[in-house]
Amino acid sequence: MPVAKQKPIFKGLTIALAGELGGQWTETNIARWVGLREGTFVQQMDESVTHLVCSAEEFKKNGPKVKAALNRKGKCDVVTLDWLEDSMHKAQRLPEGKFSLIKALKAQRKKERDKVKIAKGLEQAEKSVNPNFYHVYCDSSYFFYQVTLDGKVEGERYILTLHESNSARPHMYWFVAKYYKKKGHTQALYYRPSECPGRFDGEFAHFKAFFQTKTGVPWDLRLSKAATGDFTYTPPTGGKPVGFALEPKPEPDPSTDHQQAANQIKTETETKTESPKLLYTTAKLSHEDNVGTGTDASVIMETTYTAAIFTCDVVDSSTTNNDSTKSCASGIAA
Repeated sequence: MPVAKQKPIFKGLTIALAGELGGQWTETNIARWVGLREGTFVQQMDESVTHLVCSAEEFKKNGPKVKAALNRKGKCDVVTLDWLEDSMHKAQRLPEGKFSLIKALKAQRKKERDKVKIAKGLEQAEKSVNPNFYHVYCDSSYFFYQVTLDGKVEGERYILTLHESNSARPHMYWFVAKYYKKKGHTQALYYRPSECPGRFDGEFAHFKAFFQTKTGVPWDLRLSKAATGDFTYTPPTGGKPVGFALEPKPEPDPSTDHQQAANQIKTETETKTESPKLLYTTAKLSHEDNVGTGTDASVIMETTYTAAIFTCDVVDSSTTNNDSTKSCASGIAA
């Protein structure tokens, strides 16, 4: 009985088999069905093989044929029987993607890695932050807010980190300090002042306060002042970003301060020297009022300023008014 002609869906492909597939899927039948569709079936692995068909169990055994296929790094697809069967039933070569055992293995390994990553993240979150949800904050100058403070003992250090949330909007922040007692110390101690993440201002304030407590230098002046505490900070070098910092205030000039003080004394002196003139005028007017009303009274004014004593005596109404005025005026002028 003649065999119906099939579409050449396997034309240009060389197919091999690893292990037993069971049922009617013997090497003999597979070789015939592949040949009817203008493909080539071989029993041994060589450089010409484009597809290796095997079960998931056989793939896990990592036998010689599977190893040879994997060593060819993308030049040989390792697929399940479903790819071969479905392609023949649908009379077209199907994409290998969802049938690829290599991709399935990668997905499985990624799944296992993710499980480990999640477990480690939960463990880390108990004392620090979950690294799956936070990263180190970086400002607009590309400076990362993770700094090391070195102690006086070799290997002793603090690592200060300002964390930023990955996706939350607005971003949340969390400050954590990690302490290593000495060189080779792997079990760090953690300091996290906030029980939960917060806005930038609050957590950055914790960051700066801790920095100043350990170094004795305000964070904003870290590039211009030497440390006075038990720990020191070394800024990045080689043109790397150092973050934002305030310019140090210039030291006061003693000569300038002396000149300012002298000017102030001069101003005060000029202001106070007006007082005798004002008092003299008041006394003069009072005397004239007494004369005008016929009152026989004397007006006496005394003004003292620094070391000079100004005394103006105005005699009674029987004395010449002009002489008294001149006498007082000359005394003030002197």
